[in-house]
Amino acid sequence: MKILFSHYAILDQEGFGRTFMLARELALLGHSVTFLTSQHSNINHYLFHKENRENVSIYSFPDIVPNSFRRTGFGILNFVFKLFFIVFTNYDIYFSDNGHRLSGGIPILIRKIFFRTIYISEWWDYFGKNGQFEKKKGLKKISHGFYDLFFEEFEKKRAEGIVCLSAAMFERAKNLNVKKQSICIIHGGADVRAIKFYSAPINQLKQNESAELILGFVGLNLGELNDILPLIMALNEITKDKSIPYPITLLSTGKILPKEVTDQLNIRFNFVQMGWTDYRNYPELLAMFDIAVLTQEENLLNLYRWPNKIGDYLAAGRKILINSYGETSLFVSEFQKVFIEVNFDIDSIKNKIIEVYNSKFYKQDRFEIRRIACENFSWQLRAKELEDFIYEVIQKNKRTHSRRKLTE
Repeated sequence: MKILFSHYAILDQEGFGRTFMLARELALLGHSVTFLTSQHSNINHYLFHKENRENVSIYSFPDIVPNSFRRTGFGILNFVFKLFFIVFTNYDIYFSDNGHRLSGGIPILIRKIFFRTIYISEWWDYFGKNGQFEKKKGLKKISHGFYDLFFEEFEKKRAEGIVCLSAAMFERAKNLNVKKQSICIIHGGADVRAIKFYSAPINQLKQNESAELILGFVGLNLGELNDILPLIMALNEITKDKSIPYPITLLSTGKILPKEVTDQLNIRFNFVQMGWTDYRNYPELLAMFDIAVLTQEENLLNLYRWPNKIGDYLAAGRKILINSYGETSLFVSEFQKVFIEVNFDIDSIKNKIIEVYNSKFYKQDRFEIRRIACENFSWQLRAKELEDFIYEVIQKNKRTHSRRKLTE
């Protein structure tokens, strides 16, 4: 099959990993795959830049808007370039992540006006009321929030297939009167091809390899600050009362928190903020962690998500500090060796970190965790799920098209 992916954001940055992994694995399954995305603001090629990466043809387009708009799917030139590319080329399947965003799936919807098009849209997040809309403020609420309120469900209703990341999102899709056969759930995967396994952390940040402790959280944004607040408070207390007599480091990627926020948190431990990191640098970065972090506040937004970072942590062979919530509860109970379970409160997190540090429990089972990633969470398995769903959507579309011809 010829498959086109329209990625809403920036090459090798936020959101790129999941979508490219699916595209790459479909290419390895023998399909012809094209991937459209945006260039970073400081790398602007004339009209477009083309590269072939792991059998995927990647076209990245320049834009005139800042990265804050590109990474959220509101690239103006991106939309125009993608529209021309999509309208004047022909593929068996058109696929978009965050499809309701302007430079995600909207060019595909416009193509559908003129040509028969089979479109599959991926539903990542709860963007509307009671979800991301409530967290947006000021201009972002006007430029992004009200747009999402209309287009989030409008676009999904016009897709031939919807890929959801969670069971809660699956139910939301059904509530749009989308037939169950046109919806599937594909959780995040583990990039076991690119992420190398290191049995001990790479020690760029450590003076004493056996004594110091590094925790890691990837993909932080301001909306997720509440998810790690109990962790930050717990690490502050551990550092203050010297429950662990060696330095503790929390390493994060993603949004760099403003100084006024970190000052207000009165951080006493080493907090290393790496910023948005090129996806290709992730393997070495993940290898710095002793323990990976996935604490989540219990709210509607987190209930509808699937944390894709789980797969990255598993591929690196790291245990995950987690408060099981929503759909992750099933995985915590099934793969107990992987997880260090806590409650979402300061005392629980503090006591558990001290316990696993003293017992060195966090160093155990790394080969086993890597094996679990390969056998149960690989992107190869996830791409096979997507391939099966694509074939189902094509067959359903053929039957629908044949019925229409008979009634004409």
